[in-house]
Amino acid sequence: MLRVRVVGSVLGNGYRSFGVRYDGIMVVRFHGVLLLAAAASWAQRPTASGEPVPFPLGVAVPANGAAYLHAPGRGLLQVDLSSGRVVRSWPVDAEPAGFAGGRLVAVQTGSDPQRLVILFLQAGAAEPARKLDVTITEPVSVRDPRFHYQARLTGNTLRVDWSMDPPAAAGAPALQRANAQQAEARSGALVVDLVAGKPTAPATDPIAQAVRRKSFPYQRHYPTWSTDSWNCGSTTAWLGEETDGSQRTVFLVTEPDGDRDRLPLVAATEPFAFVTLDGCAVLILAAPPERAQVWTAFSVEKRARIGQLGFAPGVREVTAIRSRVYWLGAVTGQHDELTLYAADLASGARLWQLAVGSAPSVIRQTRRQ
Repeated sequence: MLRVRVVGSVLGNGYRSFGVRYDGIMVVRFHGVLLLAAAASWAQRPTASGEPVPFPLGVAVPANGAAYLHAPGRGLLQVDLSSGRVVRSWPVDAEPAGFAGGRLVAVQTGSDPQRLVILFLQAGAAEPARKLDVTITEPVSVRDPRFHYQARLTGNTLRVDWSMDPPAAAGAPALQRANAQQAEARSGALVVDLVAGKPTAPATDPIAQAVRRKSFPYQRHYPTWSTDSWNCGSTTAWLGEETDGSQRTVFLVTEPDGDRDRLPLVAATEPFAFVTLDGCAVLILAAPPERAQVWTAFSVEKRARIGQLGFAPGVREVTAIRSRVYWLGAVTGQHDELTLYAADLASGARLWQLAVGSAPSVIRQTRRQ
């Protein structure tokens, strides 16, 4: 097995650019019905053939017409994006990252508190065809619920970005605490050449190295708040804010290829913002998310409004691929019963739903103070 040394770092604004996991899973809640009436133009930006894209509980490979999910209690599932049918499964507790050499690559926490394990899975095989050990030398524990990581596979190169959040009080962080919490967060990264089976020097990451802009707080991965700028392809984006008495106007600010543009999104006393998993759309509420209301979607690349949705309290994370939207929700109790939903962007018609397991309930998304 390969042992990889990882050197972490402390980023001034913390690490918030990629997906997060809570106790090894993404946990969300959903109440009521999500009515989708956005135009079909709200679709994920084109990706290279076979390139994985962010998806609730894992990744999707649009070229394969499939999503690969870490379903709590059910292992790793391959789901057909068009029908929601489970095509195959692997009895492993791991986070999928994509394909390399015809094998599904996934990452799981190891038996050692500072170890991650890279798995190479084949269709029809219960046991991994290959394993690589990854040891994090920073004083963190991969089993701590504050430890998050995201594996990104490009060709035969796997990059794992990790972060350790500071202790936080129950409930979503208040606005005045968000910056302080992010400043205390630690993060690190490793890059592994999967063909050679050895680590390489981490390349400069354009997302991690982008100029940090202070943004109006938004939520992209429940329950984490961020005030960092983010990227959608070559476009850097963040949310600006202007106040006039109790009225707050939120703007989408973008810098495509260095040119700055500003688009007003909403003017309200208590606006609330979401960013999609791929960072290519912003969804705005005019009131706290405990209320049923209109949810307005804006494209980061088009810098234009692209539709309105019927919002029901409890939505956590959303991803869009081509003309469809997928989201994860749960019936909340002592445990959250997780369900994956799919709908057509143009018509808003519900296409399918799939129960994907249960997980311990996480803190409720609360009104920001």
